[in-house]
Amino acid sequence: PGVIPGNFLPITVRGRIPVIGVTQGNSVVVMKENTWTSGAAETAQGAEKPETTGTFTQTTVNIQTIAHWVKVTNQLLSDAPAVARYIDLRLRDGLAQRIERQLILGNGTAPNISGLTDSGNFTAYTAKSGDNLADALNRIKYAMWAIGRAPDTVIVNPSDWAALELTREGAN
Repeated sequence: PGVIPGNFLPITVRGRIPVIGVTQGNSVVVMKENTWTSGAAETAQGAEKPETTGTFTQTTVNIQTIAHWVKVTNQLLSDAPAVARYIDLRLRDGLAQRIERQLILGNGTAPNISGLTDSGNFTAYTAKSGDNLADALNRIKYAMWAIGRAPDTVIVNPSDWAALELTREGAN
């Protein structure tokens, strides 16, 4: 009366990135902030207010297609609605998994998207000698705060995260 499901990997990055609805076209035009210098300061009444300056670059982001399909007979779809629902679930999951991979590793060469690890989409950080992952993440967080950015997400390779979880105080 149903389907015994296979394994499904968790989707972790896709849910953290805002989605922009697109109804037509093959690209989206966005503005990317280059610089921002705040001139906010206390100002006496009637005095000239200080100017804030910022520059932006218009960037076109191309939309890429990720797709797949499975061959199924009409009879199977008609006779086994649970199987049809399960196939739909698996196809959707396959898309989600591939999108997740592209969001992280896409190299920007069509038909790939420009993922988080693609050049220009991240700021490199070199850990200090002797730092473990927790130390490095802590230093990165406070370095970001120092330049006015408040990180709310950390993306770490699952094997590196497992090693961090297994780290014991005082252990090497």
